[in-house]
Formats: sequence, structure tokens, C-alpha cells
Amino acid sequence: MKKELKRKFLPDNYRQDIYLKFHNFKQKELSVEDYTSEFDNLMMKCDLVEAEEHTIARYLGGLKPEIGNVVQLQSYWTYNDVCRLALKVEKQQKDARGGGIRFTVRDVNRGSGSVSKHNSGSNSTAKKITRNDIGE
Repeated sequence: MKKELKRKFLPDNYRQDIYLKFHNFKQKELSVEDYTSEFDNLMMKCDLVEAEEHTIARYLGGLKPEIGNVVQLQSYWTYNDVCRLALKVEKQQKDARGGGIRFTVRDVNRGSGSVSKHNSGSNSTAKKITRNDIGE
């Protein structure tokens, strides 16, 4: 019944077009969550039945290299493991790029030597401290 409905309501080239889109699908600017969602959606539309190892290889091949390469270094057993790892790697990379803490020294000339923390994502600027500023 399902095949008959598809044959009646879908264009002849639909299955091939959707398979090509799935086969060439890459993450590009998508988040891992959006990439995974679209990957799953395309896989369902293709009505593709393949070994889980093949699905994992296809998924990893479409991820950004900086994410996919790290995921491949980890231990995984299932497609869901790979998806979870990819999300973790993306989060860690985002945190490393913008979530670190930078320390700067203020009021050195006044002798207070106080230290303040700045989020590296903020627009604050840190003055480069030289020996002249410290009084050496």
C-alpha cells in the first residue's frame, strides 16, 4: 500500500533526487543538532535501509572535519553514540573559543596589584603591562 501511494503521488525522480541530496549532504554552517535532524529526515525520506556502520560513516563524512575527526577518535558503538559525541565535541569547541576566562592586572601603578577576571567573549580590552608600569 505504501509503495502504491508513493508511486501515485510522488514524481518519478523524487526518490533519486532525495537520495542524491542525502548522499551529498554536509553540515556546512548548520549546528550539529540541526545537521543531525536534517540527516535523519533525509534518511527517512529516502526509505534507506543500510547497516548501522554505513549510516555512521555517512554521518561522520558529512560533519565538519574539526568535529568529525574528533568524534572518530572516541569509542562509539551506535549511531546514537556518534550523534551524542558530535554534540559534545561541538559544545566543547564553542566553549574553548568563547567561554574562557582571561585575567588582567589593574591599578599596578597605585600598588594595589588587584586582579580582575574578564570573560574572553566581552569587548573589554586589557592593557599590556610593561616593566615601566610596575616600576622596575
